[in-house]
Amino acid sequence: MRIAGGSALPLGRNETQQPISLKTSKRLGALIMFQRTVLRDIRPRRPLKPSDYRRQRRQTEAQNLLRDLEAVLGLYPRIQLLGPDPMVETILRYLRLSEAGLATVAGQVGSKHVTFVAVPSSAWRSQVQRATLQLLRQQAKMSARRVLFVPHAVLRQQPRLANARLIASCSHVSVAPRDRIAVMSHLARDPGSTLEDCALIVRHNDPVESILGMVARGILTIRTDEHIGPFSRVDLISSSEL
Repeated sequence: MRIAGGSALPLGRNETQQPISLKTSKRLGALIMFQRTVLRDIRPRRPLKPSDYRRQRRQTEAQNLLRDLEAVLGLYPRIQLLGPDPMVETILRYLRLSEAGLATVAGQVGSKHVTFVAVPSSAWRSQVQRATLQLLRQQAKMSARRVLFVPHAVLRQQPRLANARLIASCSHVSVAPRDRIAVMSHLARDPGSTLEDCALIVRHNDPVESILGMVARGILTIRTDEHIGPFSRVDLISSSEL
């Protein structure tokens, strides 16, 4: 027999040690595992180094840059986005450019396959990274890849970027076939109608969102050299734009 301090007391003549039941043993085992798990979770983690913060910041900037790149490219009906280009991304890692905050996306422009590479301003300012970017272009050409650099300063041009983000945010909107045909018939009769006029035709909780959703899908086109508003001109996609 033991007391709380852990010292053992001699057993009397009539005292016997009672065996622990199986149920109690299981409870004790579960309690021990729980304590070990809790102690493992509350152990102090390795403090983040300045390089970790820089890496996280670059990853966030690259993700934002990729979203802006895809949004701006989505304004051009002739460009069909295809997603990542594993070959170009492999070359980026080989040239140690993966930490430069670049964003890449492959696209089909007519019959040509092009990989668009958005380059942050910091990379353009570095002579070493600028020279490495030229190596990237050469290596991609040897792999039958055409690379087109898009400077971040070009992507940030307003109001195009704001309009591109607005249209991209409506790409998930589904448009009923009836509304789609009605808008297309209206624009065939009256080309260059305003966004407000087209929205009045649509039976939707957010008719403007529906029209911009049709723009995002390449059915309609809208002027993006000015901030999108009720009097923005909307047209059908012409064959020359495809």
